[in-house]
Amino acid sequence: MADQEASSSTSRCAYHVFLSFRGKDIRKTFIDHLYTALVQAGIHVFRDDDEIERGEKISSYASSRWCLDELLKIVQRRKNSGQVIFPVFYDVDPSHVRKQTGTFAQAFSSYEEEVELETDERKKESLEKVSRWRAALTEVANLGGKVLQNEADGHESRFIQEIVKQIGNKLNRTVLNVAPHPIGIDTRVKNINLWLQDGSTEVGVLAIYGMGGIGKTTVAKTAYNLNFDKFDGSSFLANIREASEQPNGLVRIQRQLLSDILKKKAEKVYNVDEGIIKIKNAVSCKRVLLVVDDVDQLDQLNAVIGMRQWFYPGSKIVITTRHERLLKADDVCEMHKVKELDDRESLQLFSWHAFGQDNPIEGYMELSERVLQHCGGIPLALQVLGSSMSGRSVDVWESAIKKLEAIPDSHILKKLKVSFDSLEDDHDKNLFLDIVCFFIGKDKDYTVRILDECGFFTIGGIQSLIDRCLLMIGEDNKMRTHDLIRDMGREIIRQESPEEPGERSRLWHHKDSLYVLSEKTGTETIKGLELDMQMFMDGKSVGTIFGNDAKGQRSKESLVALELRNSSLKQAWRGAKELILLRFLNLSHSHGLTKTPDFSGLPNLERLILKDCIALMEVHESIGELERLVFLNLTDCKNLRKLPKTVCKLQSLKKLILSGCSKLVELPIELGNLESLTVLHADKISINQLVSTTGEVKSWRARFWSWVSRERKCPEPITFSLASLSHSLVKLSLANCNLSNDAIPIDLRSLSLLQYLNLSENPICSLPESIKGLCVLQDLWLDSCTSLQSLPELPMSLIKLKAINCTSLKRITNLPNMLKSLFLDVSDCCKLVEVQGLFKLEPIGDFLPEMINNLGLSNLESMRNIEVELFNNMTKTRMKCPVQGLYEFGIFSASVPGNEIPGWFGHKAMGHMITFNVPSQPNLKMRGFNICFVYTRSKDQKYRYWGDSKYGNSYSYFIKISNRTRGKKWVYSPTFLGIPGTGEDMTWSSHWKFANHMDDGDEVSVSLIGWSLTFRAKECGIGFVYEEQEEQKGMPTKGEEEVTKYSSARPFENVSDDDMSAYQLKSGDYFLSHPDYFMLLEQARDHPARAVLHEYLFQDTVQSTGSTSEGGGGGGGGGEGDDSDDYYVDDNYDDIDEEELMTILGWQ
Repeated sequence: MADQEASSSTSRCAYHVFLSFRGKDIRKTFIDHLYTALVQAGIHVFRDDDEIERGEKISSYASSRWCLDELLKIVQRRKNSGQVIFPVFYDVDPSHVRKQTGTFAQAFSSYEEEVELETDERKKESLEKVSRWRAALTEVANLGGKVLQNEADGHESRFIQEIVKQIGNKLNRTVLNVAPHPIGIDTRVKNINLWLQDGSTEVGVLAIYGMGGIGKTTVAKTAYNLNFDKFDGSSFLANIREASEQPNGLVRIQRQLLSDILKKKAEKVYNVDEGIIKIKNAVSCKRVLLVVDDVDQLDQLNAVIGMRQWFYPGSKIVITTRHERLLKADDVCEMHKVKELDDRESLQLFSWHAFGQDNPIEGYMELSERVLQHCGGIPLALQVLGSSMSGRSVDVWESAIKKLEAIPDSHILKKLKVSFDSLEDDHDKNLFLDIVCFFIGKDKDYTVRILDECGFFTIGGIQSLIDRCLLMIGEDNKMRTHDLIRDMGREIIRQESPEEPGERSRLWHHKDSLYVLSEKTGTETIKGLELDMQMFMDGKSVGTIFGNDAKGQRSKESLVALELRNSSLKQAWRGAKELILLRFLNLSHSHGLTKTPDFSGLPNLERLILKDCIALMEVHESIGELERLVFLNLTDCKNLRKLPKTVCKLQSLKKLILSGCSKLVELPIELGNLESLTVLHADKISINQLVSTTGEVKSWRARFWSWVSRERKCPEPITFSLASLSHSLVKLSLANCNLSNDAIPIDLRSLSLLQYLNLSENPICSLPESIKGLCVLQDLWLDSCTSLQSLPELPMSLIKLKAINCTSLKRITNLPNMLKSLFLDVSDCCKLVEVQGLFKLEPIGDFLPEMINNLGLSNLESMRNIEVELFNNMTKTRMKCPVQGLYEFGIFSASVPGNEIPGWFGHKAMGHMITFNVPSQPNLKMRGFNICFVYTRSKDQKYRYWGDSKYGNSYSYFIKISNRTRGKKWVYSPTFLGIPGTGEDMTWSSHWKFANHMDDGDEVSVSLIGWSLTFRAKECGIGFVYEEQEEQKGMPTKGEEEVTKYSSARPFENVSDDDMSAYQLKSGDYFLSHPDYFMLLEQARDHPARAVLHEYLFQDTVQSTGSTSEGGGGGGGGGEGDDSDDYYVDDNYDDIDEEELMTILGWQ
């Protein structure tokens, strides 16, 4: 039996499989059953009595010259065109075929006797043919194949199914047509393939969801083509939504499913209920793959798949839908969202349709990029627009792109509008239209407040839009949607009145709004309008926004939100205006505004935004009448000098922002009465002088802290009543306020609700010890506090500590929850040498002599005069200093200039890796071992000179220890490492206590990972460390056993000997890295980057071994190489993508 190996060959061939067999006795039994099974599996089969003229009758291989000649041709086709031969041994021993024994020997004896009777001329030719027959039989028998008597317990039906399965796998068939240019499909179908092939006996359901045109069906088809033949039955039900809308649509779908699963024409199905019963019976007896495409209603799904438990164990059901929560009741349904194509993939797909190649032709790149920006990675849009522009001139492209910006392509919109039409009622449709016209990019909470006031049930409606992939909520809580979805909604509005904007329900385009207002063509149809105030005021002498006409009066009475950002207004309106329903007023960036309007007619105003009103000098006293005001933003009102007394009456005010009000000199004492205030931002406030409203002069810090603490009795800022500090503040920001230590109260505990404190860019040297009493504090920001030298004990509640560029900070003590929940950023803290409980760096001479001896270091006096350059991987800074010792994870290490491994190291190897077996020392107890590397700068010219490194000051280096016998691995990244000088070598020595993780005879390897872009290892060495069993001191002599004695009088604890769960990435794999500790946090457990990091650092690689010196074990190959400036490549370095690894660790 022969079949085609490549799909390309299959497409050109009339048949998938050719059956070559012998004998009448199996033609109508085994061969007929095999033929039928192959055909039912969708495989096109040729056998000699079907579909072509019969040749010579095939009776047997051994007795038929025709069969043997046919076999010669089959073998030749295998060699020439790659066709696959699949031998099936039916009641015959493969060894008889291979050696031509048994019945095969009899046949060949007969042939050879006949040859002997031939003339000399033909005898040679006939003998050569017999020899080729023998060789062909031997070759085919050696291919393996299937042997009936050895498989399936001799059961022919099971035997046939195994054959069909293997033939299907070799054919690599596709049964569904997929897009001609499936760009990016492999990555999008990868995880689905893994799920389909996971071998589970559970009935699995997976939903592929996403917006229209994103490629859900293409992904499902590809997955189906790759997996349908791995199941006993399969069916792909396309376009369920459209098909179900046809007469008897669901019944027709049921009939197709039954026909596909049963592999025969289905019996008639008269109604949906009858079809459900028949489907239940059909899917309960075989493992099936079912794809249900484009489902938008649950009843469609119920009619097709019924209940999950009906299906045979191991069956898989794949559903494509635009409705994310269609299967919300099914807790065990897998969800797979199809993402947009990236820029590279988008350009390729568009180019194939527009230019017939994978990139634009000359002169069209910029135009193509403009189209790509419009498409936003949606395959449907890229295909439609690419095809429509194919072969067109540059002028036509320019015109078409301009049209697209005004009127989206109708074919694309029709596809996208399906999701809009599927919305259940007018409420959700109108909500969608309002959001895409006015609220994309706006805060969700802000949007909800406004639309709730407009009569919408906004929260539920937004969820409905999200479920149908019409809306997204970004990580910043902003309303998001794809540009094409937005354009689809806006086109629905434009079609309400294509020619007259004033007759549309919503106006979002500034030119249309300006036209309607200027020409007074608006109608009662208009529900919402957006206007660029700068455009509106340009060239006009109008000083206010409201007129006095009746139509304008009706509009004002209905106003809920008024956005007047970027206006040129000097005054919003004159006198009081009755805006009863107004909740939101935004006058930000109105650079001409000198005073606020009268607020007395705005009883329901909740949010007032005056950000960046740089000319504002006066806030109207009526602000005190805004009883419902909860948010007041005065950021960067640089000319505002005072706040009116009435601001103290804002009993609902929760958030006050005064940051950047640099000229603010007058502040009412009564501000302390703001009982609801929880958030205060007062960054960049001048602290020179503050004049109270009574004319009394006080320092700013006295007035401010008096206000915060509501101090009434003490006139000076130095002493405060601890009990009187505000209990309401939750968030306090005082960045860049020139605060010194004296400006901060000694006792902060009365700020008991404080969760966020920002003191960045202030000249403070320390924080009060009382900060540990802020028991709910979560965020503490101290960036660029360049005088800060140390930190006290911090509260256990802390989640984030930012202390970037604290250039005087040396030590951090008692850091809470470091490896559990705390995010720590100390970048550019160039003097930081200790984080208590994590690491400590100090001069080598300050460590205990026994620790220094364990490294084999001597002559400390000479080291005191040696200066080394160290890279701090925690802060990403460099420092020059005397030789230092680093202690972390119980590992003691030092970087010193040097070009050789100390002589007492018993195992050495050239290069970056050494492999050894732990030696047996019956009279000594091993405590651990020492690791030593000699390294220099990488000779890769791209990264050789640090200033030119594309990673800035970030260098990659990991030490990996693998106990292959125990199946455990440790990857260690030292917080500090020495940087060799140009043309110089450096030695890194370390002492590890690994007694609990090594046994005699264990196979262990030590290697460097990720060094190739920065450092090059020249030599490595291992020396074993044993506890002292006899009264011996000092280092061993040359002739003694080369071990290091370790006094047990003062053991140094090592995390490797204690609980290591905090450092475990996966079972048996431990990541010892303080610079990258965030990968160990609980919230990073399921982060994709963590899995990629594990793959890169802990993957097993095939590494060479070489000889070691002085009785060592195995070692990595690779010598030192020469010192030329040639590009350096070390083939023995672990196969790691450095750039991707650094991206994972956040170094780019």
